[in-house]
Amino acid sequence: MKSNSLSKPTLSQNTASLGVYRFGVAVAVLISLVAGIYLWKDRQDTLEREEAMGDLLTRILFNHVSRTLESSSAIMTVANQGSSSNLPTQSQLKSAIEKSSFIRSLSMLTEGGRVLASSEDGVVNQSVSWQQLGLERDVGDDLATGRWQPVRNLFDLNRSDARLKQFAILPLAMRMKRADGQVVRWVVLINPQYLIASFAESVDDQCDAVYVFDYAGRILASSSQRWFPHDQIFSDMPAVKRVAKNQEFGRYIDVRKDAKQDSEPLEVHYRTAAQLPVTVAVAISRSRVEGRWWLASKGIIGMSVLMLLATFVLTRHVAA
Repeated sequence: MKSNSLSKPTLSQNTASLGVYRFGVAVAVLISLVAGIYLWKDRQDTLEREEAMGDLLTRILFNHVSRTLESSSAIMTVANQGSSSNLPTQSQLKSAIEKSSFIRSLSMLTEGGRVLASSEDGVVNQSVSWQQLGLERDVGDDLATGRWQPVRNLFDLNRSDARLKQFAILPLAMRMKRADGQVVRWVVLINPQYLIASFAESVDDQCDAVYVFDYAGRILASSSQRWFPHDQIFSDMPAVKRVAKNQEFGRYIDVRKDAKQDSEPLEVHYRTAAQLPVTVAVAISRSRVEGRWWLASKGIIGMSVLMLLATFVLTRHVAA
């Protein structure tokens, strides 16, 4: 009889303890579920904010680059219209570009590459290689972009010792007919850094990139020598292939490798227009964005862990 009376409380205690453990497990699952949903939603919101920022930055960059190229085209057109049968003087060409701080020089050349007039000193009657400038491709009368060059002007192009680290040019050219019927090419040398300088400050210079490239994927201006070095050709870029199919804007994830073979997933936003010879792009590192999100989520994760630990301790204590 005594044995039966002892077994009943023990059975009842075990049943109560089991109920407490079940309740503790339910609370722990609820805490984990709520924390997980919150973190997932917060991560999605973070990625969407970065996507919106990348798209907005690309739009603003596109407008800036478009205005710069349109301004360069207008200057060449006005200079050509202003020169009748006589060649423009150096002072006239200097005056034409004096209010455009991004332009290094303005020159008029023959189809063969001989300089007829220029705002520069010492280049008239000198010959320039269209291939060296990256302007050998015939684009008719449209605006053409050349290659990024580590020099200051046309005069430096023919000097093998004039390779600079702090200066560079990007040639822009247009074929035009003068009043006397002569066909010439006007060439403007602009500062490529002007295209991206104020935008590069908006992204991480170690992980992200702001860059401009041509139809072939040649980099004309870039804030990142790690991912998109100047004058390198990236013909495999999805943006190059999409632009070739007349997809003027878009977004995609691209995994890039640097010179050290370190890879990085980049969220790339690009934009161009049919009348422009270039495409602009903003690449945002997914690893950087998610790393920053993890750091910002430490408080929530830590609190969730503490709540789980407290639930475990309390459950053990009540069930004992």
